[in-house]
Amino acid sequence: MHASWHWFFFILSIFFALAVAQDNLETVPNPFGDTPSTPAAPKTEQPVCTPYGRCEPCPDDALKEPFCQPFGNRQLMHCTSSSPLSPSSPSADTPPTELDKSGNPVTGLVPAWASCGRIPARERADFWEFVGCNAFIAACALGAVIVRGRKISAMATRELAARIGVGVRAV
Repeated sequence: MHASWHWFFFILSIFFALAVAQDNLETVPNPFGDTPSTPAAPKTEQPVCTPYGRCEPCPDDALKEPFCQPFGNRQLMHCTSSSPLSPSSPSADTPPTELDKSGNPVTGLVPAWASCGRIPARERADFWEFVGCNAFIAACALGAVIVRGRKISAMATRELAARIGVGVRAV
């Protein structure tokens, strides 16, 4: 009977781990997405931002910044002006700093940070760390219960032996 409880909790913990381990991690929508504009508002030049790097954890000194909210992760964005540069523009003569994915020169590139969702690899590592710590604590608790049970059983056996007189010599 005692061993059946161990198996019950073991199977229960496996089902719990499988239920939680699903990669149903929600992501935060891109904050630079298109927003509807009202017809009465004058159209202003909006930068066009594209993700450049991977989603990465924010450093400790930047955790309070808006681009690190809500999950503490950020992604490097490259922003450019949405309108083409006119020939009279002073920055049209400057050499481009980078090439885009199709090999065309990119001018007026501005790096920026954007908030991004959870990092699945990091969340998975945190989950398995949690499971490992819980398994260690459960193993320690189970060991303590087994040792305690053996001590109580031995003490009860000694008390019973003393009561019935087993092992007591007559003088």
